[in-house]
Amino acid sequence: MKYIDGVVKDEFAKPKRVGYPQEFLNLIAEEGGDAIKVKKLQPEIDASYSENIKKGNEFLFEKDYQNAMDHFSSALKLKPNEEEPAKKIEKIKSILSSIEELHKSQFSN
Repeated sequence: MKYIDGVVKDEFAKPKRVGYPQEFLNLIAEEGGDAIKVKKLQPEIDASYSENIKKGNEFLFEKDYQNAMDHFSSALKLKPNEEEPAKKIEKIKSILSSIEELHKSQFSN
């Protein structure tokens, strides 16, 4: 007999394991691995979207088109129906295409 919190406890008062057995958890980890993802909440999605748009605009202002496009693409993955990142990506693609054409016209042999 043990005294816990001033009360006599016997073997029937032992705490029980709550949750899934470890074998089951191991099986889930083996089968799922990285495929098991926790769904993000809408405020987290909104914050991440806003941060990607902000960073994309900063890179766009600095004329770092590849990083800008990466951030706008990330924002578009978070909110596929938004027009702003899609328009910015198209604009960046147009700018990069123009730069490529100019480069070819100036440096081709």
